[in-house]
Parts: sequence; structure tokens; C-alpha cells
Amino acid sequence: MAAPRLPGALGFLDSVDVTESLVGVTGWIVHPHIAIDDVRVLIDGERLGEAALHDRPDVGASIAPVAHAARSGFRVVGDVAGVPGRKLRIDIVGLSHGRERVSLRMFWPGQETVGIPAPDADLRERVSAKRDEASFRTDGYTIAGQLLAEVREHLPCASAPRLLDWGCGSGRATRYFHLFWPELRVTGCDIDAAAIAWCKAHIADARFDATGPFPPLPYAAGSFDAVVASSVMTHLAADLQIAWLREIRRMLAPGGVFVASVHGSLASVYLPPSLRDLLARDGMIDQNRDAALDGVAPPDYYRTTYQTETVTRRRWSKVMPVLAYHEGGLANFQDIVVMRRDGGIRALARLLSRAAP
Repeated sequence: MAAPRLPGALGFLDSVDVTESLVGVTGWIVHPHIAIDDVRVLIDGERLGEAALHDRPDVGASIAPVAHAARSGFRVVGDVAGVPGRKLRIDIVGLSHGRERVSLRMFWPGQETVGIPAPDADLRERVSAKRDEASFRTDGYTIAGQLLAEVREHLPCASAPRLLDWGCGSGRATRYFHLFWPELRVTGCDIDAAAIAWCKAHIADARFDATGPFPPLPYAAGSFDAVVASSVMTHLAADLQIAWLREIRRMLAPGGVFVASVHGSLASVYLPPSLRDLLARDGMIDQNRDAALDGVAPPDYYRTTYQTETVTRRRWSKVMPVLAYHEGGLANFQDIVVMRRDGGIRALARLLSRAAP
């Protein structure tokens, strides 16, 4: 039994408690415009159980514009065979009067992640605004799973793709890619030379390059079957997004896919009312300076950018076709955009033949 593709939701897993006989999943889930009263939790597609939502004053305070956010907590306990020690895909489905309305998907690390090194607190904060290692680890693991699920779904050549993690930072997601897809041939790049140095020293199953803040990148045309970008377009001005999309198209092989996140409708709930109104009017806000990469990025380069689905589709599709748009698809507050470099029937046939045994 698999969770349907429902509208995405804001949410977080606070803990997953696993014993020999029981699994307990604790967290919160909320959608700005869809009120829910119960949740259903699935572990790797198998139903764990259901529970009514309970009060979460902390969530209500952090998402004050949404009145029902204060009642968004859940804890579901059930029995799923063979769970201890293995990595998990966890689907939380929000219900209203028994009807499935929203969902979020998380990935919870198993024993495979034990011993994988993490960067120091300063590097962690630069890429995720979180200094604690536990959040960095679980967020990175979920992001890796979410990105690669989209690549698997949309890439015809699924045997041993060449993948670029553009804007990889200190490898928050990169260090887990091979746990999900061992055959991947991974390259990571970023403008943060210190983060790339850390990746080179601690992540052995990928290549890493420090690169400049503007196109082009030092890769030949058609070098990659997939490019992924977690929280990169979310920090670029509108015109620079388009410049980078053209560069990504150049680097993609015909039929290759680009999976990127944007701050869309879910993320905008955290904006003050005046900026939410501006976003509704203009469809994009790209003037909010972000100081996280001061000293790394050029002055005024790094922004916090918000954009509606309509504007994203209209602007980006001028460079490559948009295959899919998933609300809350990444880290459960950013939206995911999936694009493909068209290459015609012959290119698609070549990709399929490469994937054949």
C-alpha cells in the first residue's frame, strides 16, 4: 500500500523510536490552507497506524498566520516487522473526516549512516541554518532520498547515471547518495571552497570541485545524466536563475533531468504579510539579501528568493520543459521542480539502450 501523491505539507519528524516489536513516530504536520484532524503513518508502504492530532504550541507560534497550526502534533505507534537497524521511508498522510488530504515523505537513517562523518558546526550552519549534528544528519538523509526518488522516476537511464550535485555545500545530502543508489557516479560542486575541501577529505565515493559563482562550470557539454540542486535556486535572483538554467541544460546529456527546489507556496507562510502580498501580486520576490554566505559569495549575490508555481513554470520552461512540480517535495517546505533536456527520439533510444542489461 503506497501513499498517494497528495498536496505536500509542512512538517517534521521529531523522533522515530524502534524496538524489536514496535515503531513510534513523533512529529508534526500542517498545510496552510487545508485543515486536518488525523494522520496515517506508513513505513516503507506498510501501514503503521493512525492517530488524532494533538496540541503543538511551538508550531503554532512559529507559523502564526495559520490558526490550525497549533494543533498539528502526532504520535503513532505500531508494529512493523523487520524494522530494527534498517533505513526507512516514512509517509505521513493528513486526514480530514477520514479523507486523505495532504502528505509528507521523510527518510529515516538506519545503521548504515553510523560512522559517516559530519562537518563542523560552522559549515553545517552555513548550508542549513542548523548547528546541531542530529538535524543536519536527518535533514540531509531525507533530502538525498527525496532528490533521488525524482531522478529515478524521470530518468530513462537508471543503471549508473552521472549525477552532479550543484551547490552541494559540505555534502549534507551528497554523503548519503550511495546509500540510496550505489551505482551513481557523483560529482559535487560549490562556490564555498572550505566546504568543498571538507567534502574532498571526508567523502570518498564522489568527486568535488570548487567553482565560481557565475556560469560556466568546468564540465563539458552533456557531462551529466542528472543535475540536482537543493536550496540553490532558492537563493538566486531571477535573471541569474535563467543564466544557470541555460548552463545546466548545456551540461545535461540529451534526455537528462534537472531536479531543483524553490521557495513556493508552502515556504511563503513564513513571510510577513506585506511580502506575502507582494509575492501574490508579482509572483516572485528576489530582493531579500541573505547573509549566510557573506565572505564566500559576491556582495548581494545570495538572496532568499520566493516564487509561485505559475511564475516558475512560465520562466523556467523557456529553457527546458517542466515535467513535474511537487508542492512540499523537498525538506517538506520547499517545492520540487523537475525538468528535462529534450533530445528527440534518437537520444531517448540511446539512453534506454544504455540502461538495458
